[in-house]
Amino acid sequence: MINTTLMTEVVVHVALYSMAATLVGRLGNLFDGTSRRQYALAIGAVLGITAVIGMTAPVTIADGVVFDGRAIAIASAGLFGGPAAAFVSIIPPALYRIDLGGAGVLPAMVNLLLAGALGAVIRRAALKRASAVDIRDVVAAAVLLPFTSYLAFPFFPTLELGWTVFQNVGLALAIVMPPGLMFVGLLLIDEDRRQRLVANLRSKESLFDALHADIPAMVFQRTLSKDGLPAFRFVSASCRRMLDRTPEELCSNPKAFIEAIHPDDREQFLKVVQDAEKVGVLPMHEYRSISRDGVVRWLRVNAAAVNVDGEYVWNGVTIDVTKFKEIEQKERELAQLVSHSEIAILRVDPEFKIEYFNAAAERLYGYRADEVIGMPAAMFRPPEMVDHMTPLLDELRQYGRAGSIRTESLHKSGRRIPTRIDLSPLRNDVGEVIGWAAMCLDMSEQARVEQELHRLAATDALTELPNRRSFQERAAREIDRARRYKRPIAVVMADIDHFKRINDEFGHSAGDVVLHEVAEIFRHTLRSSGDLVARMGGEEFAMLLPESNAAGAEHLAERLRLAVETMEFAHKGRVMPVRCSFGVAEWHPAEDSMDAAMQRADAALYGAKAGGRNRVLMSERPRSAASAL
Repeated sequence: MINTTLMTEVVVHVALYSMAATLVGRLGNLFDGTSRRQYALAIGAVLGITAVIGMTAPVTIADGVVFDGRAIAIASAGLFGGPAAAFVSIIPPALYRIDLGGAGVLPAMVNLLLAGALGAVIRRAALKRASAVDIRDVVAAAVLLPFTSYLAFPFFPTLELGWTVFQNVGLALAIVMPPGLMFVGLLLIDEDRRQRLVANLRSKESLFDALHADIPAMVFQRTLSKDGLPAFRFVSASCRRMLDRTPEELCSNPKAFIEAIHPDDREQFLKVVQDAEKVGVLPMHEYRSISRDGVVRWLRVNAAAVNVDGEYVWNGVTIDVTKFKEIEQKERELAQLVSHSEIAILRVDPEFKIEYFNAAAERLYGYRADEVIGMPAAMFRPPEMVDHMTPLLDELRQYGRAGSIRTESLHKSGRRIPTRIDLSPLRNDVGEVIGWAAMCLDMSEQARVEQELHRLAATDALTELPNRRSFQERAAREIDRARRYKRPIAVVMADIDHFKRINDEFGHSAGDVVLHEVAEIFRHTLRSSGDLVARMGGEEFAMLLPESNAAGAEHLAERLRLAVETMEFAHKGRVMPVRCSFGVAEWHPAEDSMDAAMQRADAALYGAKAGGRNRVLMSERPRSAASAL
């Protein structure tokens, strides 16, 4: 027969261990944030002490055999805390049992070690399979736990294992220990799961706190107070930087938020909020905040509403857009600067199609911006310049370099404009060329000045005839052309006779008049625009006559002599007699320059002066040229 008193006492012991299991679960709160190992050691300590308490009032199963349920505590420690917890839980009951003494010390020690090892082994297998111990592991431990006590019996030599003893011991072990361990195990599984959920929740809360504390955005949840003011239920820590208010201030006092809004923006902000409350939609809105020390920030709010029992709860985000506003302002200022610049500025894409055309460009080219946007910039090039500029632009496009081009551009009217175009590449964040900025400068005035400077450098100021340098440059070009086409060139040297006497008798101003008038006679008497007359210095002149031989040049020189001779030169009512002498020579193809021909003409000129002045004298042919004939 089953001893009911005995079984009742056993159940009391199981209840004791169940209470210990509950205590272990509660102790988990004390170890929140500590390592799992520390919690495991706490499990072992509590269950070990509980085992000792049970051992102080054991249940006598048979003579010399008691049941105190210590195996339940030790197996539970191994199952839920691992080997370390099992070891810690064994120490208190082992020391207590040794202190009691008697023949059962050895089997008691073996029983404790086997129970702890059983729990730890099953736990290890469970963690390989999953992340935690579950009901299957508790069942396995409950089924196997009685056998640890059976295995300990051989170490109890004084015990006579008769049927009555085995019946009482076996039933106690087989009936009481498995459900007892399962009951304790389920309590610990539930507590372990609760501890994991709490840890996970707190981890997520910590993550959320870290996120909303570190991100630049202000996260909030709010409703609308009875006064029509935003009433915050939650606001993240970024409000300190954006609004110069703490989360506690904003959540406890709706007016604190309104006071943080710039006075010029409050009315409009409240209107937007109250209008949104009517429809449940808050459009993205920008407003300014002002701190207690007067710092102004631009903020942008975006929120979505959830209808809870007829009331809108707004979940939203506010971001600081002050930097963006500053950038936008600078972009506007830059756009105004570019738009109102006196320099024509264009932006073209990588294919040189126009994307931007400022007001100065409209004035320079005569087109409105809407007429040229999307058009190729080549529309401004004269046809003959297209082939010349294409290689230059291709090189700039290939290497992405800045460059400057001097060219002519076409006005809408067809007029040509001397221009300088400075091109600079525009790059994206990775360095790719996404277009070009072109500054187009009207060089008309500069070209006019350069042309005037060139004219002055090549022109005699008094007579406005080409000077010696200009004569020599033209002579070199004409020699190249004459040699290429096998055409003649003649040169005439002229000198005003007795010019010093004119200066001495009539004054230098009279001499200047004579020089100017003689120059005009030479200019208007020459045959065509192809002929050139230049003042070489003092009263000496030279004439370059392309397409003319020596005889033709001699004839022209005679005409010039007669024109000067028959011209009446008067100064301050006085008539000045003016005469000229001329020397003529012909250039020969064997000569590399005009110098030799001019020397011959100069020699003929001085021969004419020596022969009586006011005459034309032909130079002799050079010996090499005469022999060639």
